[in-house]
Amino acid sequence: MTMRTYTKLQCSCGASGEIVESENDQPYSQEWSKTSLRNLGSKGTYNGEYKLIARMKPSCMTCGKTLTPENIVQ
Repeated sequence: MTMRTYTKLQCSCGASGEIVESENDQPYSQEWSKTSLRNLGSKGTYNGEYKLIARMKPSCMTCGKTLTPENIVQ
């Protein structure tokens, strides 16, 4: 079975998207993981301590702004 974790981000312009982390959590099978962006660009410049956002470099698809941990919404 695949377990998915969603981190929702919202830009100050109102646009939103998600970082989707998928991983296999089936016992006794090969491990794998995949991280992707949904409704977000990948041209951000964040290099801070929040590793997921630093690795994925999310940006707003509407205005192009770099998204940071401050853009995470519940």
